[in-house]
Amino acid sequence: MDFNKLFFNLYSAQTESQLESLINQNTFLNNQKNWHPLGDNESNYGIIENQQSNPIAALVEKITNSIDAILMRKCYEAGVNPTSPQAPKTMDDAVELFFPDNKSWDLTTFKRKQAEEI
Repeated sequence: MDFNKLFFNLYSAQTESQLESLINQNTFLNNQKNWHPLGDNESNYGIIENQQSNPIAALVEKITNSIDAILMRKCYEAGVNPTSPQAPKTMDDAVELFFPDNKSWDLTTFKRKQAEEI
C-alpha cells in the first residue's frame, strides 16, 4: 500500500462525498480493524467532537483560551489557586486585578506587552 499516495488522494478530496468515496474504495481504510479511537481512548470522541467546525469560531476560541491562560498564570504568580475562593470571581474582576491599566490603549507599551504574553 502506498500511504503517501493515499494521503494525497484524501487530502485532495474537494467534497465530503469524494472523501467518502475514496474511503469506501480503499480496502485498508474500509477495514474496521484498522480504525482506532485517538490515543486508543474512547473518551477522546467528546473532546474532538467539541472542537469548532467554523474557522472564525475556532480562531476566536484560541484567542479566548490564550487570555484565560494568561489570567490563570497571573493568579498563580500572585500565589492564588484560580479555582479557590480567593481567586477573582469573574473575568472582568481578574482583568481589573491583574491589569489595572487595562483601559490604556497605548499600543507601544501595554497592549504590546499583553500581545507578547499571549
